[in-house]
Formats: sequence, structure tokens, C-alpha cells
Amino acid sequence: MREEPTIIKHNGFTFRRYPNAKQNSDRVYFSGWVKIKNERKKERYHRYLWFEQNGEIPDGHHIHHIDGNPLNNSIENLQLLLGKNHLSEHGKKELVFSLSKLDSTS
Repeated sequence: MREEPTIIKHNGFTFRRYPNAKQNSDRVYFSGWVKIKNERKKERYHRYLWFEQNGEIPDGHHIHHIDGNPLNNSIENLQLLLGKNHLSEHGKKELVFSLSKLDSTS
């Protein structure tokens, strides 16, 4: 039986998230088909919101959820970062989480 997605409707577009999906990005992020500059493409909700408010996302850049919660898509919680800086930011958090898990088991 196929699970029901969580749905957000925004400006005539539908974005879906599948909380029990095998693929992490489908569990975490809302995605949907949008039309930008007469081109139809699949886009993540947070990236679409950024585009609406601020325009094009430059090549090599990511949209970061400042509070770390990918379900908090308020524009105030979104930040444009260079891709390498974004990945580095998440790597630091993963390392801190891993180290705190190790500390709690010793």
C-alpha cells in the first residue's frame, strides 16, 4: 500500500513530502513541479520560495535552513550559501552529533 504524502499548495503548485520514503531527500524535503520562465521543472519547496522572494539561485549555491529544520520553510529561515560552505556547515553538525553520541556511551 502506498503511503499518503504530506502536501503543501502554494501559488497553484503542489509540493509533496513522503515521510516514510526510502530516499532521505523524499522523506525530508517537499518537492513539486513548477513553471519558471516558461520552463516546467521539478523543484524543492524551499528553493522555490527563495526564488520567489530573491530571484535566481546562482550556480554553485544552495539554500540552507538556518535552524536546521527542513520543515521550517519560512523565508526568514532560509539562507543562500556557497555549496561548499553549506556542505561544510552540515558536516560540522554531523561531527558534533556523532561526538556527543560517543560521549554518551562512554
